[in-house]
Amino acid sequence: MRIVPWLWDLLPNDRRYYPVYAACVEAGVPFCTQIGHTGPLRRSEPGRPIPYLEDVLLDFPELVVVGGYVGFPWVDEVITLVHKFPNFYVDTSAYALHRLPPDFTHFMKTNGRTRVSR
Repeated sequence: MRIVPWLWDLLPNDRRYYPVYAACVEAGVPFCTQIGHTGPLRRSEPGRPIPYLEDVLLDFPELVVVGGYVGFPWVDEVITLVHKFPNFYVDTSAYALHRLPPDFTHFMKTNGRTRVSR
């Protein structure tokens, strides 16, 4: 299941999404969302990982969450969520490897428990 919160300008922790999250848990389906700034000229705040996506991870500990687009400029928040939640993954497919943020590249190279999908 994929939801792009900036499209509706609804933060990921908006309660209107919660039935979708519960259905994903029940069906064993991962939830994917955009994290980081938006490409279109829209507000980027819905893509900020902490506190919005963190709330979802706390409220749905069985939900597998994939954050797409690395989370720039909030890379430190993304790395924090990877460390804190075993059910949180980062999809880097929107970036060519040479364009990944340096802090994120360093994290991937130095963290033995990285759960980053590519």
